[in-house]
Amino acid sequence: MKRFILNFVLILFTVLLVNSCSADEVAVNENTSSAGSALLKIDNNNIPENVVKIISYLSREGHTTITKIIELNSNSIVEIKFNDVEVGIWHLKIDALDNNQKIIYTGETDITFIEDMMVDITLTMVPVSSGTGSANVTLNWGSVSNVWTDYKMNPILTSDLSPTFPYGGVSQCHILKDGYTFKMWFNNSYSNGHGDVGYVESTDGIEWHKVVNYSVLSPGSIGRWDDYAAVPGSVIKENDYYKMYYNAWRDPSGPLQVGYAVSYDGKSWEKISQPVLKNISNEFIIVATDIVRVNNKYYLFYCYKENNFSNFKINVAISTDGVTWTRNQTSTIITPTENWEGQGLNHPTVIYENNTFKMIYSNDARTSFGLATSTDGINWQKSNKNPIFTFDKSSMQNCTNINYPFLRKFNNKYYLYYSSTINGKLVIALATCNTL
Repeated sequence: MKRFILNFVLILFTVLLVNSCSADEVAVNENTSSAGSALLKIDNNNIPENVVKIISYLSREGHTTITKIIELNSNSIVEIKFNDVEVGIWHLKIDALDNNQKIIYTGETDITFIEDMMVDITLTMVPVSSGTGSANVTLNWGSVSNVWTDYKMNPILTSDLSPTFPYGGVSQCHILKDGYTFKMWFNNSYSNGHGDVGYVESTDGIEWHKVVNYSVLSPGSIGRWDDYAAVPGSVIKENDYYKMYYNAWRDPSGPLQVGYAVSYDGKSWEKISQPVLKNISNEFIIVATDIVRVNNKYYLFYCYKENNFSNFKINVAISTDGVTWTRNQTSTIITPTENWEGQGLNHPTVIYENNTFKMIYSNDARTSFGLATSTDGINWQKSNKNPIFTFDKSSMQNCTNINYPFLRKFNNKYYLYYSSTINGKLVIALATCNTL
């Protein structure tokens, strides 16, 4: 049984949905959202003869799934229309059925609805077969792409969305999905290495908006160890509290150390007085980049330099309480061994799924990202497909570097946020992939 292709022309007609109000109300209701209709046109001429029905599902977390059923006939064009589709990422699944109401082809993809934009979509319908025995088994013989796709509307965040309008731009984002809200903490980069932490929110992890008019974490008062700059390292949420590991210093030439702060809303933070990961003789500059909790242990991944002139190396520290840390004694958990990696590796970002740690890291040249996996967080195996993403794959014009990768999995898709320099300013961009 061969595959067949469905070519869709998807059009989003944007309208503004506003909660109704009485004639006595004079204030403008701010609870608005962009929504519209999606029209999917299917050429009936290339559909296999044994397909008599098509069922389509449009779903999104926190929303009611929209289902459409089409009985095929002699018409050359089949149209499926979804009304009142909110702007954002939706998952489209289409099943093709035969006369016995058996699914014989299936296909699915994520669709990003963007205001006032028409999107062309090609969906491959993959044949489905059934196993035998006491349970029905559906086997998908199609392949899943592990190619990273750069978001065509990059960058997703610039200094224009920071209330402080940092001169050097924005970078080093850390994102957490809290319920239906995506929350991002990022570095505001000012002159001479000064920096503080900005904050924005999103409903889809792509389009971001301001919710505060101030930096949410600033350097400490004069004389403190963090009085020059404070940059986000990683954020987690546990027991209704947000915990941030931030990188800070009191001199632009170092040393850099890792601090710890707690918040009840992600916007107002309380620091503990001293760094939780201090520099030592062979770790002069320390940059915390991600944290993972597995089996009641915290794994804090970081990169470090022995001095200002050495290359970055990657290590991990482990804790049972998230405050007191023990460094991995081998000092380095992954080292450069391939030509594209150069002399140093930095900025590891890690997720844990299916009993496996998955890391994406950057080379020191800021041109490429690599992938590695581990069963214990200490011993790592690099992918034979490295590098998995390079600066020339960016959709942004004049992109000359990529850095500060940040990996998370949302809605069964991997999101790779990264920073780049465009026209002299740091920006934040996004690439996505179906599998790692």
